Amino acid sequence: MHVGWVEWKISLPRDFHIEQADRLRRFDPENLEDSFRFPLELRINALLDSAGCHYEYNCSSLRRGYAFSMKSAFVVYQIKIALKNIQPPIWRRILIPAHVTFHVLHEAIQNAMGWGGGHLHDFDFRRPAGFPGRCITDTQVPDVEPFDDAEEERKLKLSDVFRGAGHRCVYTYDFGDSWEHDVLLEKVLDPVPGMEYPVCIKGKRQCPPEDCGGPWGYEELLAILSDPKHKEHADMLEWLSIESPEDFDPEEFDADIVNEMLRDASPSLILSS
Repeated sequence: MHVGWVEWKISLPRDFHIEQADRLRRFDPENLEDSFRFPLELRINALLDSAGCHYEYNCSSLRRGYAFSMKSAFVVYQIKIALKNIQPPIWRRILIPAHVTFHVLHEAIQNAMGWGGGHLHDFDFRRPAGFPGRCITDTQVPDVEPFDDAEEERKLKLSDVFRGAGHRCVYTYDFGDSWEHDVLLEKVLDPVPGMEYPVCIKGKRQCPPEDCGGPWGYEELLAILSDPKHKEHADMLEWLSIESPEDFDPEEFDADIVNEMLRDASPSLILSS
């Protein structure tokens, strides 16, 4: 079994007692009474629970130091995300802890691909013919009625649903343009000490612009940009806010920029040596 450890260290108030450790372990971030009882710096536990991690904790130097540490065991999934119906392919390969939620995976896909996050999305785990698919999505979007069988993405860990290497699903972003992504679990790996997760390790080509009409609209957009005599050439340059077609390079991909976006989007899980 592949197991790694994330170590979290936080400071405790001077009135914290050893018997509170078990209470902290059961902290419910949605319980208002708990939220007032425990200060913000103690709520790191809620992050671990929301990620579905299993952790150990210990308290030491309670007389003066108040050092509290927790360790969380997890495995790492290598996942390839590829836009469907696009040639040449646009894809990203990321490493992400298996015990994070599908909401975290959604955010990782958005930032790794380069989407803006302004549209609805879902994960569809297709079953054999004749059986309904399993729909995982954000059921908490204001003024949007989720599908009857939709499951909340914040309550499901990747390891709850992915059965192992080779298992895949379809992630759809923007139901108007219908950007479908093939999401393939390629490998289950040992985590690397000192590495930040999630991380993008490889990819190809730039993400299409939002609201360009899906794969076929994007193909048409590229054709228009490549033809200075096309009647919509100037309009497309203005729509993209660029001065010349060279300012938009569909072949561009920079893993450093992608990983900067991943780090800025949400706190990373940093493995201790």
